[in-house]
Amino acid sequence: MKYQFKRYFWVVSLVLALPLLALAAFLTSSLGDNGKFDWFTVGTKTGTVIEHTIAYGVNEDGVAVGTYEESANTLNNEHGFVTKDEGEHIRALNYPGACATDVGAINNPGVIAGTFEQWTGPGPCQGNMIDDFAFKYEDGKFKKLNIPTTAKFKTTLDICTADGGVYDPAKKTCTVSVSGLDVRGISDDEDVVGGFSSNNGSDLGFTFSEGKLRVLEACNETAISSTPEGCNPGFTDGWGVNDYYVVVGHYEDKKPFCEVDPEDGTVCETHHHGFIWTKKGEEGGFKKLYCDGDPASNTDANGITDDGVIVGRCDSAAFVLFPPYGNSDWHTFTVPDPPASGQFSCPTGSVVSKTIAWGISNERKIVGQYFCDGSTGDKSYSFEVKVSDVVHN
Repeated sequence: MKYQFKRYFWVVSLVLALPLLALAAFLTSSLGDNGKFDWFTVGTKTGTVIEHTIAYGVNEDGVAVGTYEESANTLNNEHGFVTKDEGEHIRALNYPGACATDVGAINNPGVIAGTFEQWTGPGPCQGNMIDDFAFKYEDGKFKKLNIPTTAKFKTTLDICTADGGVYDPAKKTCTVSVSGLDVRGISDDEDVVGGFSSNNGSDLGFTFSEGKLRVLEACNETAISSTPEGCNPGFTDGWGVNDYYVVVGHYEDKKPFCEVDPEDGTVCETHHHGFIWTKKGEEGGFKKLYCDGDPASNTDANGITDDGVIVGRCDSAAFVLFPPYGNSDWHTFTVPDPPASGQFSCPTGSVVSKTIAWGISNERKIVGQYFCDGSTGDKSYSFEVKVSDVVHN
Protein backbone atom coordinates (compact mmCIF):
# COMPACT_ATOMS: atom_id res chain seq x y z
CA MET A 1 0.00 0.00 0.00
CA LYS A 2 1.12 3.57 -0.58
CA TYR A 3 1.27 4.58 3.09
CA GLN A 4 2.46 2.20 5.82
CA PHE A 5 2.48 4.17 8.99
CA LYS A 6 -7.20 6.45 10.42
CA ARG A 7 -24.95 2.98 13.86
CA TYR A 8 -27.92 2.00 14.03
CA PHE A 9 -28.44 -1.61 12.81
CA TRP A 10 -24.82 -2.11 11.79
CA VAL A 11 -23.39 -3.39 15.03
CA VAL A 12 -26.02 -6.13 15.01
CA SER A 13 -25.42 -6.95 11.35
CA LEU A 14 -21.68 -7.15 12.02
CA VAL A 15 -22.18 -9.81 14.65
CA LEU A 16 -24.55 -11.75 12.41
CA ALA A 17 -22.67 -11.41 9.15
CA LEU A 18 -19.00 -11.75 9.99
CA PRO A 19 -19.11 -15.32 11.32
CA LEU A 20 -20.36 -16.38 7.90
CA LEU A 21 -17.10 -15.19 6.33
CA ALA A 22 -14.13 -17.48 6.69
CA LEU A 23 -11.85 -14.53 6.01
CA ALA A 24 -13.32 -12.46 8.85
CA ALA A 25 -11.69 -14.49 11.60
CA PHE A 26 -11.57 -13.80 15.31
CA LEU A 27 -8.26 -12.35 16.50
CA THR A 28 -6.67 -12.42 19.88
CA SER A 29 -6.01 -8.99 21.35
CA SER A 30 -4.35 -7.37 24.31
CA LEU A 31 -5.85 -4.26 25.86
CA GLY A 32 -5.83 -2.05 28.90
CA ASP A 33 -5.63 1.58 29.91
CA ASN A 34 -3.01 4.16 30.78
CA GLY A 35 -5.06 6.56 32.83
CA LYS A 36 -7.50 8.22 30.42
CA PHE A 37 -6.15 6.31 27.40
CA ASP A 38 -7.44 2.92 26.30
CA TRP A 39 -4.94 0.90 24.28
CA PHE A 40 -5.17 -2.32 22.31
CA THR A 41 -3.10 -4.43 19.95
CA VAL A 42 -3.68 -7.50 17.81
CA GLY A 43 -2.10 -10.46 19.55
CA THR A 44 0.89 -12.37 18.21
CA LYS A 45 -0.05 -15.43 16.18
CA THR A 46 1.99 -18.64 16.24
CA GLY A 47 5.15 -18.10 14.21
CA THR A 48 4.16 -14.50 13.34
CA VAL A 49 5.26 -11.17 14.78
CA ILE A 50 2.66 -8.39 14.79
CA GLU A 51 4.64 -5.19 14.33
CA HIS A 52 1.92 -2.54 14.11
CA THR A 53 -1.73 -2.17 15.09
CA ILE A 54 -3.11 1.07 13.62
CA ALA A 55 -6.60 2.38 14.42
CA TYR A 56 -7.50 4.70 11.54
CA GLY A 57 -11.18 5.45 12.11
CA VAL A 58 -14.03 5.33 14.63
CA ASN A 59 -17.75 6.05 14.36
CA GLU A 60 -20.38 7.37 16.78
CA ASP A 61 -21.01 3.86 18.12
CA GLY A 62 -17.36 3.53 19.13
CA VAL A 63 -16.64 0.90 16.45
CA ALA A 64 -13.00 1.30 15.42
CA VAL A 65 -11.34 0.09 12.23
CA GLY A 66 -7.78 -0.07 11.04
CA THR A 67 -4.93 -2.22 9.86
CA TYR A 68 -2.47 -4.54 11.53
CA GLU A 69 0.88 -5.39 10.00
CA GLU A 70 2.86 -8.58 10.42
CA SER A 71 6.62 -8.86 9.93
CA ALA A 72 7.58 -6.69 6.98
CA ASN A 73 9.63 -9.45 5.31
CA THR A 74 6.53 -11.49 4.48
CA LEU A 75 3.90 -11.10 1.77
CA ASN A 76 0.26 -10.83 2.79
CA ASN A 77 1.43 -8.94 5.87
CA GLU A 78 -1.32 -6.26 6.00
CA HIS A 79 -4.80 -7.08 7.27
CA GLY A 80 -7.81 -4.96 8.14
CA PHE A 81 -9.60 -5.18 11.46
CA VAL A 82 -12.81 -4.00 13.10
CA THR A 83 -13.41 -3.75 16.86
CA LYS A 84 -15.94 -3.17 19.58
CA ASP A 85 -15.43 -2.34 23.23
CA GLU A 86 -12.09 -0.51 22.92
CA GLY A 87 -10.48 -3.54 21.30
CA GLU A 88 -11.82 -6.28 23.58
CA HIS A 89 -13.54 -7.85 20.57
CA ILE A 90 -11.62 -7.70 17.33
CA ARG A 91 -11.97 -9.39 13.93
CA ALA A 92 -9.83 -9.52 10.83
CA LEU A 93 -11.36 -8.03 7.69
CA ASN A 94 -9.68 -9.21 4.49
CA TYR A 95 -10.86 -8.66 0.93
CA PRO A 96 -11.48 -12.07 -0.70
CA GLY A 97 -8.46 -13.31 -2.64
CA ALA A 98 -6.35 -10.20 -1.94
CA CYS A 99 -2.68 -10.27 -1.05
CA ALA A 100 -3.13 -7.46 1.50
CA THR A 101 -6.01 -5.42 2.92
CA ASP A 102 -5.75 -1.93 4.39
CA VAL A 103 -8.89 -0.69 6.20
CA GLY A 104 -8.90 3.10 6.49
CA ALA A 105 -12.32 4.42 7.53
CA ILE A 106 -15.83 3.78 8.88
CA ASN A 107 -18.92 6.01 8.81
CA ASN A 108 -21.78 6.22 11.29
CA PRO A 109 -24.10 3.76 9.47
CA GLY A 110 -21.20 1.28 9.65
CA VAL A 111 -19.95 1.29 6.06
CA ILE A 112 -16.23 0.52 6.02
CA ALA A 113 -13.81 1.66 3.30
CA GLY A 114 -10.27 0.72 2.42
CA THR A 115 -7.96 -0.71 -0.22
CA PHE A 116 -6.76 -4.16 -1.23
CA GLU A 117 -3.69 -5.35 -3.11
CA GLN A 118 -4.35 -7.60 -6.10
CA TRP A 119 -1.83 -9.95 -7.77
CA THR A 120 -2.15 -11.97 -10.99
CA GLY A 121 -2.26 -15.29 -9.10
CA PRO A 122 -2.98 -18.14 -8.98
CA GLY A 123 -2.58 -17.56 -5.23
CA PRO A 124 -3.31 -14.26 -3.45
CA CYS A 125 0.37 -13.22 -3.45
CA GLN A 126 1.63 -15.15 -6.48
CA GLY A 127 2.54 -13.89 -9.92
CA ASN A 128 2.92 -10.14 -10.29
CA MET A 129 1.26 -7.32 -8.42
CA ILE A 130 -1.50 -5.64 -10.42
CA ASP A 131 -2.41 -2.61 -8.27
CA ASP A 132 -4.16 -1.35 -5.14
CA PHE A 133 -7.94 -1.01 -5.49
CA ALA A 134 -10.62 0.61 -3.34
CA PHE A 135 -13.52 -1.18 -1.65
CA LYS A 136 -16.52 -0.69 0.60
CA TYR A 137 -17.74 -3.26 3.11
CA GLU A 138 -21.42 -3.17 4.11
CA ASP A 139 -23.83 -5.73 5.59
CA GLY A 140 -21.23 -8.49 5.44
CA LYS A 141 -20.37 -7.91 1.76
CA PHE A 142 -17.38 -6.41 -0.02
CA LYS A 143 -17.83 -4.20 -3.07
CA LYS A 144 -14.99 -2.98 -5.28
CA LEU A 145 -15.31 0.74 -6.03
CA ASN A 146 -15.33 1.61 -9.70
CA ILE A 147 -12.80 4.44 -9.49
CA PRO A 148 -11.56 5.64 -12.93
CA THR A 149 -7.99 4.83 -13.98
CA THR A 150 -7.41 8.38 -15.25
CA ALA A 151 -8.39 11.79 -13.89
CA LYS A 152 -8.48 15.31 -15.29
CA PHE A 153 -8.13 18.59 -13.38
CA LYS A 154 -7.50 22.26 -14.13
CA THR A 155 -3.98 23.47 -13.37
CA THR A 156 -0.88 25.05 -14.90
CA LEU A 157 1.63 23.44 -17.26
CA ASP A 158 4.36 23.48 -14.58
CA ILE A 159 2.24 21.67 -12.01
CA CYS A 160 0.96 19.18 -14.58
CA THR A 161 4.52 18.36 -15.67
CA ALA A 162 5.61 17.90 -12.06
CA ASP A 163 2.61 15.61 -11.49
CA GLY A 164 3.54 13.46 -14.50
CA GLY A 165 0.42 14.39 -16.44
CA VAL A 166 -0.48 15.29 -20.02
CA TYR A 167 -1.37 18.97 -20.40
CA ASP A 168 -4.06 20.41 -22.66
CA PRO A 169 -3.14 24.12 -23.12
CA ALA A 170 -6.45 24.98 -24.75
CA LYS A 171 -8.53 23.75 -21.81
CA LYS A 172 -5.75 24.25 -19.19
CA THR A 173 -6.36 20.73 -17.91
CA CYS A 174 -4.00 17.97 -16.82
CA THR A 175 -4.74 14.27 -17.31
CA VAL A 176 -3.01 11.84 -14.94
CA SER A 177 -3.18 8.11 -14.45
CA VAL A 178 -4.73 6.81 -11.22
CA SER A 179 -3.08 3.88 -9.42
CA GLY A 180 -1.91 2.90 -5.95
CA LEU A 181 -5.20 3.95 -4.35
CA ASP A 182 -5.17 4.70 -0.64
CA VAL A 183 -8.62 5.22 0.98
CA ARG A 184 -8.63 7.08 4.31
CA GLY A 185 -12.05 8.67 4.83
CA ILE A 186 -15.75 8.04 4.21
CA SER A 187 -18.74 10.26 5.04
CA ASP A 188 -22.26 9.15 5.93
CA ASP A 189 -23.19 9.91 2.30
CA GLU A 190 -20.34 7.55 1.31
CA ASP A 191 -18.13 10.28 -0.14
CA VAL A 192 -14.67 8.68 -0.14
CA VAL A 193 -11.34 10.50 0.17
CA GLY A 194 -7.71 9.43 0.01
CA GLY A 195 -4.70 9.54 -2.26
CA PHE A 196 -3.31 7.93 -5.39
CA SER A 197 -0.12 7.76 -7.44
CA SER A 198 0.07 9.37 -10.87
CA ASN A 199 2.16 8.50 -13.93
CA ASN A 200 5.56 9.46 -12.49
CA GLY A 201 4.89 8.32 -8.92
CA SER A 202 3.64 11.69 -7.70
CA ASP A 203 1.05 11.60 -4.92
CA LEU A 204 -2.27 13.39 -5.35
CA GLY A 205 -5.35 13.54 -3.15
CA PHE A 206 -8.82 12.68 -4.34
CA THR A 207 -12.50 12.69 -3.51
CA PHE A 208 -14.88 10.15 -5.03
CA SER A 209 -18.53 11.15 -4.80
CA GLU A 210 -21.52 9.91 -6.79
CA GLY A 211 -19.24 8.25 -9.31
CA LYS A 212 -17.11 11.37 -9.90
CA LEU A 213 -13.39 11.49 -9.14
CA ARG A 214 -11.98 14.90 -8.18
CA VAL A 215 -8.22 15.50 -7.89
CA LEU A 216 -6.84 17.45 -4.91
CA GLU A 217 -3.59 19.28 -5.64
CA ALA A 218 -2.79 21.83 -2.93
CA CYS A 219 -0.29 23.66 -5.15
CA ASN A 220 -3.20 24.89 -7.30
CA GLU A 221 -4.13 27.22 -4.43
CA THR A 222 -2.40 30.60 -4.74
CA ALA A 223 -2.56 31.25 -0.99
CA ILE A 224 -0.50 28.08 -0.43
CA SER A 225 1.91 28.15 -3.38
CA SER A 226 2.80 31.82 -2.75
CA THR A 227 3.96 31.25 0.85
CA PRO A 228 7.71 31.73 1.52
CA GLU A 229 8.20 27.97 1.83
CA GLY A 230 6.18 27.31 -1.32
CA CYS A 231 4.28 24.19 -2.34
CA ASN A 232 5.80 21.03 -3.83
CA PRO A 233 3.58 19.61 -6.61
CA GLY A 234 2.80 15.93 -6.42
CA PHE A 235 2.78 15.65 -2.61
CA THR A 236 -0.88 16.15 -1.67
CA ASP A 237 -2.94 13.52 0.13
CA GLY A 238 -6.52 13.47 1.43
CA TRP A 239 -7.27 11.78 4.77
CA GLY A 240 -10.57 12.77 6.38
CA VAL A 241 -14.00 13.98 5.30
CA ASN A 242 -17.11 15.04 7.20
CA ASP A 243 -20.78 15.07 6.21
CA TYR A 244 -20.48 18.63 4.89
CA TYR A 245 -17.93 17.44 2.31
CA VAL A 246 -15.05 19.22 4.05
CA VAL A 247 -11.78 17.37 3.50
CA VAL A 248 -8.55 17.44 5.50
CA GLY A 249 -5.13 16.12 4.55
CA HIS A 250 -1.58 17.27 4.01
CA TYR A 251 0.82 18.60 1.37
CA GLU A 252 4.55 19.21 1.20
CA ASP A 253 6.50 22.46 0.87
CA LYS A 254 9.73 23.22 -1.01
CA LYS A 255 11.87 24.38 1.90
CA PRO A 256 14.23 21.58 3.01
CA PHE A 257 15.58 21.13 6.51
CA CYS A 258 18.56 18.93 7.29
CA GLU A 259 19.39 16.72 10.25
CA VAL A 260 22.32 14.48 11.05
CA ASP A 261 21.27 10.84 11.31
CA PRO A 262 23.67 8.51 13.20
CA GLU A 263 23.32 5.84 10.50
CA ASP A 264 22.59 7.78 7.30
CA GLY A 265 24.60 10.94 7.87
CA THR A 266 23.03 14.26 6.87
CA VAL A 267 19.42 13.78 5.75
CA CYS A 268 17.46 16.62 4.16
CA GLU A 269 13.66 16.62 3.96
CA THR A 270 10.86 19.08 3.36
CA HIS A 271 7.94 19.79 5.70
CA HIS A 272 4.41 18.40 5.65
CA HIS A 273 1.60 20.89 6.24
CA GLY A 274 -2.03 20.18 6.91
CA PHE A 275 -4.89 21.53 4.85
CA ILE A 276 -8.66 22.01 4.92
CA TRP A 277 -10.38 21.75 1.55
CA THR A 278 -13.91 22.94 0.90
CA LYS A 279 -15.83 22.59 -2.33
CA LYS A 280 -16.20 25.91 -4.11
CA GLY A 281 -16.06 26.69 -7.79
CA GLU A 282 -14.39 24.30 -10.20
CA GLU A 283 -11.47 23.10 -8.09
CA GLY A 284 -12.38 23.92 -4.49
CA GLY A 285 -10.40 25.95 -2.00
CA PHE A 286 -7.54 25.06 0.36
CA LYS A 287 -6.65 26.51 3.77
CA LYS A 288 -3.18 25.71 5.11
CA LEU A 289 -2.62 24.45 8.66
CA TYR A 290 0.67 24.91 10.53
CA CYS A 291 0.96 23.53 14.06
CA ASP A 292 0.76 26.58 16.34
CA GLY A 293 1.31 28.70 13.25
CA ASP A 294 4.86 27.36 12.82
CA PRO A 295 5.80 26.59 9.16
CA ALA A 296 8.90 24.73 10.40
CA SER A 297 6.71 22.02 11.94
CA ASN A 298 5.40 18.85 10.31
CA THR A 299 1.61 18.86 10.32
CA ASP A 300 -0.72 16.10 9.12
CA ALA A 301 -4.49 16.70 9.34
CA ASN A 302 -6.12 13.27 9.44
CA GLY A 303 -9.73 13.45 10.63
CA ILE A 304 -12.56 15.97 10.99
CA THR A 305 -15.95 15.99 12.73
CA ASP A 306 -19.15 17.53 11.41
CA ASP A 307 -18.60 20.54 13.68
CA GLY A 308 -15.08 21.04 12.35
CA VAL A 309 -12.86 19.58 15.09
CA ILE A 310 -9.69 18.25 13.44
CA VAL A 311 -7.15 15.70 14.68
CA GLY A 312 -3.75 14.72 13.36
CA ARG A 313 -0.04 14.93 14.02
CA CYS A 314 2.25 17.81 15.01
CA ASP A 315 5.80 16.48 14.60
CA SER A 316 5.97 13.61 17.13
CA ALA A 317 2.78 14.55 19.04
CA ALA A 318 -0.90 14.19 18.21
CA PHE A 319 -3.14 17.24 18.06
CA VAL A 320 -6.74 18.38 18.45
CA LEU A 321 -7.68 21.61 16.63
CA PHE A 322 -10.90 23.57 17.15
CA PRO A 323 -12.53 26.17 14.89
CA PRO A 324 -11.74 28.97 14.05
CA TYR A 325 -8.27 27.36 13.78
CA GLY A 326 -6.22 30.12 15.35
CA ASN A 327 -2.91 29.53 17.13
CA SER A 328 -4.67 29.29 20.51
CA ASP A 329 -6.97 26.55 19.18
CA TRP A 330 -4.20 23.91 18.87
CA HIS A 331 -3.83 21.28 21.60
CA THR A 332 -1.12 18.61 21.41
CA PHE A 333 -0.86 15.40 23.42
CA THR A 334 1.09 12.15 23.64
CA VAL A 335 0.28 8.74 25.07
CA PRO A 336 1.71 8.90 28.60
CA ASP A 337 3.95 6.49 30.42
CA PRO A 338 1.90 4.10 32.57
CA PRO A 339 0.75 5.90 35.73
CA ALA A 340 0.71 2.69 37.77
CA SER A 341 2.59 -0.59 37.84
CA GLY A 342 1.03 -3.41 35.88
CA GLN A 343 -0.32 -1.13 33.14
CA PHE A 344 0.95 -1.20 29.59
CA SER A 345 4.40 0.16 28.82
CA CYS A 346 6.70 -0.13 25.85
CA PRO A 347 8.76 -3.33 25.57
CA THR A 348 12.03 -3.36 27.47
CA GLY A 349 14.63 -1.26 25.71
CA SER A 350 12.16 1.03 23.92
CA VAL A 351 10.28 4.24 24.70
CA VAL A 352 7.22 6.05 23.36
CA SER A 353 8.60 8.06 20.45
CA LYS A 354 5.58 9.31 18.50
CA THR A 355 1.80 9.66 18.89
CA ILE A 356 -0.51 10.12 15.89
CA ALA A 357 -4.26 10.81 15.97
CA TRP A 358 -5.77 9.23 12.85
CA GLY A 359 -9.52 9.58 13.34
CA ILE A 360 -12.25 11.24 15.39
CA SER A 361 -15.98 10.56 15.78
CA ASN A 362 -18.74 13.14 16.11
CA GLU A 363 -18.92 11.99 19.75
CA ARG A 364 -15.34 13.28 20.02
CA LYS A 365 -13.61 9.99 20.57
CA ILE A 366 -10.12 9.94 19.05
CA VAL A 367 -8.33 6.85 17.74
CA GLY A 368 -4.73 6.63 16.69
CA GLN A 369 -1.36 4.98 16.97
CA TYR A 370 1.70 5.34 19.18
CA PHE A 371 5.19 4.05 18.52
CA CYS A 372 7.63 2.33 20.84
CA ASP A 373 11.08 2.93 19.39
CA GLY A 374 14.12 0.88 20.39
CA SER A 375 17.47 -0.34 19.11
CA THR A 376 15.83 -3.19 17.19
CA GLY A 377 13.26 -0.99 15.42
CA ASP A 378 9.80 0.21 16.32
CA LYS A 379 6.44 -1.31 17.10
CA SER A 380 3.16 0.54 17.34
CA TYR A 381 -0.13 0.11 19.16
CA SER A 382 -3.59 1.62 18.90
CA PHE A 383 -5.20 3.98 21.39
CA GLU A 384 -8.61 5.52 22.05
CA VAL A 385 -9.22 8.64 24.14
CA LYS A 386 -11.89 11.29 24.58
CA VAL A 387 -11.17 14.85 23.48
CA SER A 388 -12.17 16.08 26.93
CA ASP A 389 -9.43 13.95 28.48
CA VAL A 390 -6.59 15.47 26.45
CA VAL A 391 -7.71 19.10 26.10
CA HIS A 392 -7.41 21.24 29.20
CA ASN A 393 -8.77 24.74 28.77
